[in-house]
Amino acid sequence: MGKAREAARLQRDLYSVKKTAMTRKPIRTLDDIFAWSYPEPNTGCWLWGRSSADNRNYTVPKAWVKDRTVSVPRLAWTLAHGNAGKQHVLHKCDVSICVNPDHMYLGTHQDNMRDMKARKRARRFPREKAEAIREDFASGTLITHMIKKHGASYYNILKALRKEI
Repeated sequence: MGKAREAARLQRDLYSVKKTAMTRKPIRTLDDIFAWSYPEPNTGCWLWGRSSADNRNYTVPKAWVKDRTVSVPRLAWTLAHGNAGKQHVLHKCDVSICVNPDHMYLGTHQDNMRDMKARKRARRFPREKAEAIREDFASGTLITHMIKKHGASYYNILKALRKEI
């Protein structure tokens, strides 16, 4: 997550410089994608410099192509290697705004979930912890004490008590 936040910050800083130098033009080739990205010299990532959508704290680069919004990493893969079909386009570099097709590979949803767990990007609240929070609440433990005991935020404590987790 640290890499992604740092990359997003760098993207914002660099975009303000580049947006005045570039005109808006449709994306038709891999060179067009490269023109709107910023090469990161240490990792080889191409950091996307246009719009992005934040999807549950995971920033997804987006672009308009033929009257619809598309995922830029998927578009980069398609332009470089051909249609991915129903496969997911996954990142090797773990930087969500990277659009370098050399940093991507194809996989299934299950591959993506396995990769997410292996890289410790899973944000799921453990069911056992939610049950322990409910038990503590039933026994009269204060929420402030549960926050310290379970290392959970106030918001997640409330979600656990409402059985939303």
